[in-house]
Amino acid sequence: MKLHLHTRSLFSFGSMLIVFVMLQGCKTEPFPAGEVCYDTEIAPIIIANCAYSGCHDAATKEEGVDLSSFSTILNTGGIKSGNAKKSEFYKVLNESGDKQMPPGEKLSDADIAVIYNWIEQGAENVECATFSCDTSTFSFNENIKTTTDLYCKSCHSGSNPDAGVLLTNYDQISASAADGSLSGVLRGSGNYPIMPPGNAQEECEIRTIEKWVENGSAMD
Repeated sequence: MKLHLHTRSLFSFGSMLIVFVMLQGCKTEPFPAGEVCYDTEIAPIIIANCAYSGCHDAATKEEGVDLSSFSTILNTGGIKSGNAKKSEFYKVLNESGDKQMPPGEKLSDADIAVIYNWIEQGAENVECATFSCDTSTFSFNENIKTTTDLYCKSCHSGSNPDAGVLLTNYDQISASAADGSLSGVLRGSGNYPIMPPGNAQEECEIRTIEKWVENGSAMD
């Protein structure tokens, strides 16, 4: 009788172990998602947190790592396309202390997740921006807001925006236009540092914002 109970217990344990192994084999990746856009999702994160003066911009290249463009990110950023967990770029985002990147404040879970997905999907230069730059038009909603969302919003939103400056809606952006700071950071003129870090904007995008400011910063 005791032998029968022992055998039955072993059978039950064995069954549970098989089920556990099967479930582990079917487990999905931690951050399942659709296609990740490099231009509107990845580039803004890297530009705002990594590719700035004194760190990983084209001029500084801290430890030989240049994160100022798509090609240099792939060539020097320690990315293994299709395998985030073996990519040094992804690993340092989850480190702590001196090994953590970016230093200081860790990236949000959402930012880390989208970078994971991007690498897993092959770290492709997928472009999703739907607008084309044309300096003859400078509509706030169609041109200016689209550009500031792409290059500025990641740093200048939320409860603790960089330099205390919010750039998420018309009132905030037009206020920066009125006091001269928006035009100043586009060129790094006066006492303003050039923004976004890494001078990532195209000349056409910069000129479009300048023309919007010069023509009164209208709402549309």
